[in-house]
Amino acid sequence: MDLRGHGESDGPQAGFDLETFSRDVLSVGDHAGVRKFVLAAYSMSGRWSQWIACKFPDRVLGQILIAPAPAGPLPLSDELLESWMRDTRTRQSFEPWVNQFTSEPLSDEIIDAYFNDVSRASDKAKRETFRMEKVAA
Repeated sequence: MDLRGHGESDGPQAGFDLETFSRDVLSVGDHAGVRKFVLAAYSMSGRWSQWIACKFPDRVLGQILIAPAPAGPLPLSDELLESWMRDTRTRQSFEPWVNQFTSEPLSDEIIDAYFNDVSRASDKAKRETFRMEKVAA
């Protein structure tokens, strides 16, 4: 699933907080008729995956977390936010930005798919999601 304001989801102007993102995930499970599930999360999605597992342990069978953001606040600066905003604007600038977080360069296919999702998100969605990472869970 695409998270609120990201990928192919709609573009809401509000609700960019940990609890709302988490409840969106639960709503998708409810809509699909899935009472218990395994959460798979990458990067910032790891934060709300952990929140869901703690708040709704009866719904979560397990988690697959790939390079997850921690459940606690991160020391993210406004300079890093501006770098993220600038470097996610073009595919050419995105590749070196994302590869700085991996031990080996990602394939073009993975970078293309990731950039496609990131570039669909509005600046508001990117800024608010980034800022959410600074707030205590």
